[in-house]
Amino acid sequence: CLQPVIPALIACGVLKIFISLGSLLGFLDKSGTTYALISMVGDAAIYYLPVFVGAATAKKFGINSYLGALLGAMLIHPTFVANVSNGVEMTLFGLPVYAGSYTNSIFPASLTVMVFSYIYKFVNKYVPDILKNILTPLVSMLLILPLSFCLLAPLGAILGEYVASILLWFYNTFGFIGLGLYVAVRPLITVTGMHMALTPMIFQLMGSLGYDPFVCIGSVLHNIAEGATCLAISVKSKNKKTKSSAITCGFSSMVAAVSEPAMFAFTFKNKAALIGVVLGGAVGGMFAGLVGLKFCQFAGGMGLLGIASFASDAYANNFMFALAAIAITAVVTFVTTFVLYKEEQ
Repeated sequence: CLQPVIPALIACGVLKIFISLGSLLGFLDKSGTTYALISMVGDAAIYYLPVFVGAATAKKFGINSYLGALLGAMLIHPTFVANVSNGVEMTLFGLPVYAGSYTNSIFPASLTVMVFSYIYKFVNKYVPDILKNILTPLVSMLLILPLSFCLLAPLGAILGEYVASILLWFYNTFGFIGLGLYVAVRPLITVTGMHMALTPMIFQLMGSLGYDPFVCIGSVLHNIAEGATCLAISVKSKNKKTKSSAITCGFSSMVAAVSEPAMFAFTFKNKAALIGVVLGGAVGGMFAGLVGLKFCQFAGGMGLLGIASFASDAYANNFMFALAAIAITAVVTFVTTFVLYKEEQ
C-alpha cells in the first residue's frame, strides 16, 4: 500500500534538500517567498500523507483510488483540523468523535480504506445496476463515516503512536548501542524480507519527528557495508569471475541500494564477508547513534545516490556526520573482510 507513495515523498524530499542547500550556500533567502513556497510544496507529501495512502490502499484492495483519496482527505479537512485544534466536541449520529490529528499519518487512512473496500463491495453486490452510481457510494459512505471517525481512525492513530514510541524507546534506551545492534542484524532482517514491514515505521517517524533517527540510517549503512565487503573480495580475489561479480554486487548495493545480490552471492556464502558486514555495520551504527545522525528527507534511495537525504539547514553538521558514518562503516567492513577472506580452492 505504501510503495506507490514513495515517488511523491522522494520528489518532496529532494525539494526540501534543494532549499536546505540553497540556504546553506547562500543563494536562497530563508525569509523570502521563494524559499517559503518551495518549502510548502516539500512539506505537502508528508502533511497530506493520508490522501496518498488512502488512494494507494484503495487500489490495493480493488476499489476506485479516488474514493480512497476522499477517505484520506476527510481526515485532514480544514474544518475537522480546526475543530480538533480548538477543542470542539464533535458527534456523528450521536456517537462521540475522537478528536485526533491525522495529518502526517498512515494507519488511520489505511485502516479506514481497507474496511471501506469490503463494505463497498458488499453494498455494490446487492444494489440494482440502475442505482449503483447513487446508492453504492451513499450507503457505503454513511456506513464507513462513524466507523472511521469513531473507531478506525483513532485506532490507527494510536497504533501509529505506539509504533513510533516503541522505536524511539528502543533508540533512547539503548542509545548508540541500539542503533549499532540494529545495523549489525540488518542483513538478517533484509534477507528474510522483514525490512518491508519497517516502511510504515519510517513514515510514522518522519511524520512525528520530522526525521528518522533509526530505520533509514540502518538501511543506508547496511547497504554501504554490503558494498564494501564485496569490494574487499574483488580486491583480494584472484578469480576473474569472482572479481567481476563482486564489483557488480558491490556497486549495486553501495550506490543503488540493492543489497540482495551481494547478500546471496557473498555475505551468506562466506563467513569473512558476513563478519565484515556485521562488524562494519555495528561500528558505523554506533557512531551514527553517538552523533545523533538524522535521516531528514527522501532523496532517491538508501545508498550513495540518496546521500543528500542527510542534508538539512536545521541540523548543520548532520551531512558531515553522515559522510563520517558511511566512511567508518565502509572502512571497517572493507578491512575486516580483506583480512579474514580466503579464496576457496
